[in-house]
Amino acid sequence: MFFIDKSKKMKIYCYTGSKSSSTYYDAYFLAKYSTKYKYIISSKYAPPVNRKAVILFTDPGTYCQYHDGFKKYPNKFVCWWHGNASTPNRGVQKRIKIAKKWLPKCKGIIVSCDYGVNCVRSLGVPDHLINKIHLGVDMSLFKVLPNREEFRKNFKVPENSFCIGSFQRDTDKLGGPKTIKGPDIFIDVVSKLKKSIPNMFVLLSGRRRDYMKKHLKKLDIKYKHVYLDDYSDIVAMYNCLDCYLLTSREEGGPKALMESIACGIPIVSTKCGMAPDVIQNGKNGFMCCLKTNDLADSVLKVKNGEISGDITSTAKPFDYRKIVLEYDKLMGQCNG
Repeated sequence: MFFIDKSKKMKIYCYTGSKSSSTYYDAYFLAKYSTKYKYIISSKYAPPVNRKAVILFTDPGTYCQYHDGFKKYPNKFVCWWHGNASTPNRGVQKRIKIAKKWLPKCKGIIVSCDYGVNCVRSLGVPDHLINKIHLGVDMSLFKVLPNREEFRKNFKVPENSFCIGSFQRDTDKLGGPKTIKGPDIFIDVVSKLKKSIPNMFVLLSGRRRDYMKKHLKKLDIKYKHVYLDDYSDIVAMYNCLDCYLLTSREEGGPKALMESIACGIPIVSTKCGMAPDVIQNGKNGFMCCLKTNDLADSVLKVKNGEISGDITSTAKPFDYRKIVLEYDKLMGQCNG
């Protein structure tokens, strides 16, 4: 529910996923860093009284669920991270019909990457409503931490292992692989790396990791799955890693791109979502096509020290303190 706020700043009513979702933290960091507007967060259906209120949906699924109740609100902005008619995901396909009808009637649609632009165009959104604003990272939270050895001990990561991280869901609600996240590709990559990196260890976090755990066991690859109650604890997990491996077929971001490099951890990623905007080959990681051999070779390059420069500095353009200025400018279309 919204709280009573007596501030004279214009209010932006943010509707998000649950408090454990990444979309909730999109709104949280906007609220934290905006000095111009008051971002008020709700993960429940509670529309503001004023029909001219400015509304921001950081979660497209939440918008599609609530759209009937918001028909009369003209100042709606919706984030659409990824997904079109060809996306192999049941949740996205359920939303497409609603999105095609209602997204073009919003004040603006926010996407994070060029792929997102093409997605919303395919849903009938005209170009003048499309606004590309990158996903961000809070660099006051995500950073290189001391006592790496202590964190590894706490998360039961073997001291001398080469630790690869994966903190995204790999299993859908029906128990099958979440195809767009590419867990099958991840398993193929680590399978190829097993002989080259005998001390390889996989650190997992997040909900629904059943697919990955099942296949890591089959391959006899050591791993640890940690479910965190507090989102901020994931910073310590990043600091345990030697490499973050992202094998998605489709993404809007993900935030792992920025979070890993903000913590000084190189990332190997498929060419998905914001990867072309974030990854600087050889400086903060490597970007590859959807080929197992290329991804495996890139992980070996990271292991062999073929990364030069200050990884953390490459995250600075995506600091939420900069990203919020772009949101403020867009929300300002409704000011006055």
